[in-house]
Amino acid sequence: MSLLLKKEPAVYVSDRLPAMEELKGVPTRPLDAFETEGLAGLRKGGNLYVKGDRTLGAIRSTKQCLDCHGGNRGDLLGAFSYILRTESK
Repeated sequence: MSLLLKKEPAVYVSDRLPAMEELKGVPTRPLDAFETEGLAGLRKGGNLYVKGDRTLGAIRSTKQCLDCHGGNRGDLLGAFSYILRTESK
């Protein structure tokens, strides 16, 4: 989930984690209800939001992030949105 590159938060649609230099070409979609609700909790300082089989995890800035992104250590830069599924054998 991107919070800084677009006017509104957006979720990257990808089967794998794209490299930073690939992000411009990755399609995005608006947040769904789960992600909107979870983002509110992350913005209040939470690091994980879990509901059913879905998880939203915060990406917070570390010292290394500040040169490019600015802000303060621990700022919310984005999030990972997961749907947990059992593996079929």
